[in-house]
Amino acid sequence: MTVPERARYLRVVLLEMERLYNHVGDVGMIANDTGYAVAHSHCFRIRERLLRLNKRLTGSRLLRGGIVPGGVGADLPAGLDRSRGGRRPRSATSTRSSGSPSRTRS
Repeated sequence: MTVPERARYLRVVLLEMERLYNHVGDVGMIANDTGYAVAHSHCFRIRERLLRLNKRLTGSRLLRGGIVPGGVGADLPAGLDRSRGGRRPRSATSTRSSGSPSRTRS
């Protein structure tokens, strides 16, 4: 079975996302075990943001069904703009006068 080139790149991104959220969680647990509860909290805050990004990318926080035989489960959502580092595009009704994108919480 031949996997399309774009699917191969997306697989790499998904696997790196999985590695990131697991390693951040592991570092948080190590920090907790050594008595650094604040570092543990920060790590799990970062992990939660990564899991929410996974949900936006694949529909699953833990990337279930992201990689399937022959490619990937779905392409990137249309709302992601690579030139802005994955941020949502600015709304046409935005009242900000500067050229910087408005920050949104997700």
